[in-house]
Amino acid sequence: MLSSIRRLALLALAAAAAGGPPSPRPAPTALAGSARPAAAAQATESRLHLPMLVHAALRDVPTPAALPTDAPATAPTAAPTVAPTASQTPDPTPTSTPPLPDFEPFGLVRLAPDLLLEGSGSTIDSLAFWEAPDPADSLLLVTAKGNQRVEVWRQPFLGRELPALQHPSFGTGTQVNGIVIDQELDRVYIAVSRPASTVAVFALPGLAFLGELVQGAVDLRSEPNLALLTLPDGVKRLFVSADDRVYAYDPESGAALGGFAPGHSFETLLADDVDQVLYIPDEVGRSGVYAFNPVGSPYYRAGEARFGGQGVFEADAEGIALYACLTPDGTDDGRGLLIVSDQKADASDFEFFDRRSWAHLGRLQLDGVRFTDGIASTQQALPGHPAGLFAAVDDDTNVALIGWERIVAATGLGCGNVP
Repeated sequence: MLSSIRRLALLALAAAAAGGPPSPRPAPTALAGSARPAAAAQATESRLHLPMLVHAALRDVPTPAALPTDAPATAPTAAPTVAPTASQTPDPTPTSTPPLPDFEPFGLVRLAPDLLLEGSGSTIDSLAFWEAPDPADSLLLVTAKGNQRVEVWRQPFLGRELPALQHPSFGTGTQVNGIVIDQELDRVYIAVSRPASTVAVFALPGLAFLGELVQGAVDLRSEPNLALLTLPDGVKRLFVSADDRVYAYDPESGAALGGFAPGHSFETLLADDVDQVLYIPDEVGRSGVYAFNPVGSPYYRAGEARFGGQGVFEADAEGIALYACLTPDGTDDGRGLLIVSDQKADASDFEFFDRRSWAHLGRLQLDGVRFTDGIASTQQALPGHPAGLFAAVDDDTNVALIGWERIVAATGLGCGNVP
């Protein structure tokens, strides 16, 4: 993140130049199709905890241990303190020749957003799409650090802000920051900073409270974020960032599974189920994006465990998202794009990388969008957006959205599956 002083100075200059009050916010409407009214669902207390969410105690060790590959089925009383052996953390064998890119470089492309949303949240940060069985019911969720809430937008999003998600688990004096959605189980996980230091879990679409993980057992610092990985055997791992370290949990049992320190400052992280890799951008050092195995060891590809470090980033590396190439039946074929927001003050750059070769392909700018934190992507066909949407935070205030079909047409980054 930019320092507070630097951010305030830049915002003051921008406000003086622009002049005039902000645009009015759309009035929220009721959430249709919920099992209960949204307000009642959100107010539900811990008596609705899922039986399988066991609150584990995880010791905040100075140097987190690497993650074991055979996690216990029940919650341990403390974090593992012994690093796994080399046989437990196998790295892919480095090859002398890197994979060839699946896409051609495109340079710089500038496009105007299709939609711009300004909701009830203050200092918004992270985004996630929930893809409903009926696309007309799909949701966009936006965390707000400044007033402890999550904005809820229903498709087609513009003018469709629903009552915000607010809950006692968010606490006071906290920052509601990270968010990730389990599309299979219709759950959303929301990371809350100190002093609460918790991860709250809600059911979708009604947002009934299901329980918490972490619950202050470790200090999640100021801007915790989340990634959800499905292992080859179908077991899931929830990764929680805390400034300079990563903690892992079993989202079903609540078991604490240890953690690791990537070695640089960061906020966001992304899990790739196909390659079984965690991607973690260096937020302030501009040294690129680092790759890790689920056990916390470096993930090597062609002898490298990092990409984007050749002067690609000009500011903080913030949000990260995946665009996957799909087969006709909707299966991820392993090709695709990794997108990382470069939080520039004049115009955010969205840096595009080839998923398999890690080659830098180019950068996208959206007119008027700057200081971007979180980004998100959905490839669900939506009315008016047959290839889905790319979403980006604009200056802590708005969310800009653009159809993937427009991005693909302008950049030439087609997988062969875009209408």
